Amino acid sequence: MSARFKPAAALAAAVVLAASVSGPMIARAAEAGNARALYIGSDLFWNYDFTTKTGAGWNKVDWNVTLLFYNNAEVDKVKTSSPIRLPYKYAGGSMYAFMNDGGGNYFDSDRGPKTYTPSCFGDTRHFRIYADADDRMYSTGLGYWVFATTHKDYNELCADYYGDTNGTEADIANRFANKGYTVLRNYSYFYNYEPYHLDPHDKKHRWQCDGYATYIRM
Repeated sequence: MSARFKPAAALAAAVVLAASVSGPMIARAAEAGNARALYIGSDLFWNYDFTTKTGAGWNKVDWNVTLLFYNNAEVDKVKTSSPIRLPYKYAGGSMYAFMNDGGGNYFDSDRGPKTYTPSCFGDTRHFRIYADADDRMYSTGLGYWVFATTHKDYNELCADYYGDTNGTEADIANRFANKGYTVLRNYSYFYNYEPYHLDPHDKKHRWQCDGYATYIRM
């Protein structure tokens, strides 16, 4: 049985939890999260990104999907938008997201913009933006849309660790709101709630996510 989230009247597209899909098999494990497929209309995507395109398992999950850009969104359009292009002007390392917009299974990769270069003493906010081969997906309820994961990198060149998923989501939302964009905070539940805990297989990975995604109109 599918679970359905009913959004407010502002957007016509509901997020639907897929009962079973073809794609990377992610074993459920409380320590690593609740990676699973979601539908928006006929578009399928997973609610986490991954560290690899092959052999995906619960320990190959990277970060939670916490942002969705809609209306007339496209990957590079988000990256070069006025709220992002200067504060998030550096590039990180690549991760991968899985999706199917009706044209077949597809893995996208993205390095993602971040606020600073790695250092021993300091932190940098980092998000990765994903879509299919033409860098945007389409839904009759959302228009052209893309999705993103968020986190923060701490002391990357020394005693590094990683976390603050919702903090970076909020930082990006605030930057767009301050520029006059429509921002719908915590608009839709994406089934990727994580209580605060250290990943048992990677103590540098600090999970915490409220499970909700913010929508930003482009």
